[in-house]
Amino acid sequence: MTTAVALLFGLALGSFANACIDRLRAGEPITGRSRCDACRAPLAAWELVPLASYIALAGRCRRCAAPIGVRTPLVEATVAAGVAFAFTALAAPVAVAVAAAFVLAVIAVGVARPRRSAA
Repeated sequence: MTTAVALLFGLALGSFANACIDRLRAGEPITGRSRCDACRAPLAAWELVPLASYIALAGRCRRCAAPIGVRTPLVEATVAAGVAFAFTALAAPVAVAVAAAFVLAVIAVGVARPRRSAA
């Protein structure tokens, strides 16, 4: 697997990790369409492109202009970098195991981290 393909795969996994973190913290199932946390409007397909849509939208919801939060691109970029490193530095079977463990760890940390109160 080339580094570019591994990065794209990692971005997709990072986007999934964000969805899992948000939904598990809210006590929701991880299935279903993605939506804005503020206005609950479903996201269009182009709004689901990791990092690129965050940049294109300037970190805000296209409908209500609520901020998306910096965690979203950080998780996507971190997972992408971790997966790309695993697939370029390790043998394929080991890389799959390491990448899977890394994504699960990111989700676990994201879910376990306490939410900040709006004080």
